Amino acid sequence: MQTTLFMAMSANGLIARPDGNEDFLSDDHWQDLTTLVETYGNMIVGSATYKTVKSWQDPNINFDRFNQATKIVLSKDPNMIVDPGYIVATSPQEALDLVQKHEHSHALLTGGPSVNSAFLEKNLINECVINIDSVLVGEGKNMFAPIDTTTHLAFVSATKKEHGLVQCVLRLNILSSSISFCQHKPPNRFNPGFFQTFGSRIHSGSACKHIIAQQNRLRNECYGWMQSKHPIHFT
Repeated sequence: MQTTLFMAMSANGLIARPDGNEDFLSDDHWQDLTTLVETYGNMIVGSATYKTVKSWQDPNINFDRFNQATKIVLSKDPNMIVDPGYIVATSPQEALDLVQKHEHSHALLTGGPSVNSAFLEKNLINECVINIDSVLVGEGKNMFAPIDTTTHLAFVSATKKEHGLVQCVLRLNILSSSISFCQHKPPNRFNPGFFQTFGSRIHSGSACKHIIAQQNRLRNECYGWMQSKHPIHFT
C-alpha cells in the first residue's frame, strides 16, 4: 500500500488561516485534487477538514462530488456521524485497511495538520504532492502538527502551473519507497531483499561506521539510477 499526501499551501507554507479558512488558496487546487481522487479512487481526510468543507456552499468545491470514490474520515470518535458515502476510521492504519478492503492499492491523504502528522509519525506517507500558491499569509496552520521527528525527502519534480501555482513532488525513504514507484526493474543490488539484509547489519556494532558509509554510497547510486529512468525536471 502506497500513500500520497496532497496539500495546497501559501508560499510561506500555511494551509489555512487559524480558523480553518482557506480563502487565500486558488480554486485551481481542487482540479488537481479531483484528478488524484479519480486516479486513486479514494481519499482520507480528518474530521475537522470534513466539517469545514461540508460548510462550504459551492457545489463544485465539495467532497460530495466524489461520489464514485471511497471517502474516509479519520476521527477519534468511532461514533462520529457522517453523511452517506463516507466511512469513519479511528486510526491511520484502519483508514489504510479500509482503502485496501475497497480494492484500492494506493491511498490519497489530504488531511489537516493533526491527521497528516499521525500518518507521518507512523511512516505511512510515501509521496507528497504539494501545490504552492503565490500568496503570503501572516498566520495560520502548518501542513503538520508539531511532532518530534525529522523526515528526509527526495525531490522528484517541480512544475509551473497556471495562475502562479507551482506543484512539487517529493518522495520519502528513497531506498525503498522510491524504487517501488519506478516502472523499470532495478539492478539486482537494489532489490528490497538486499536492503533488508543490509539494514539488519547496521546494528551489529563492529563495523557500524563502515556500514553507514556503504549505505550512503548505495543511496547515492540508487538515486542516480532512479534519475536515469525518471529524470528530475523543472518545467
